[in-house]
Amino acid sequence: MDDAATAAVMKSFYQRLKKGEGRADALAVTQQEFRSYPIPGWRHPYVWAAFQLSGDWRSIDW
Repeated sequence: MDDAATAAVMKSFYQRLKKGEGRADALAVTQQEFRSYPIPGWRHPYVWAAFQLSGDWRSIDW
């Protein structure tokens, strides 16, 4: 996977977590965002579909 695409997925995901979204919701919204991302090559499931949650799905108390 392209390192820049991975970094963009993780950045979006962690920004949502920092806003207080639950982990499952943050990942789902991030993946939805990437389905219509401005960079066409990053819309492919190859970029965003491999990310999965394991464990607690609730928001993080920073």
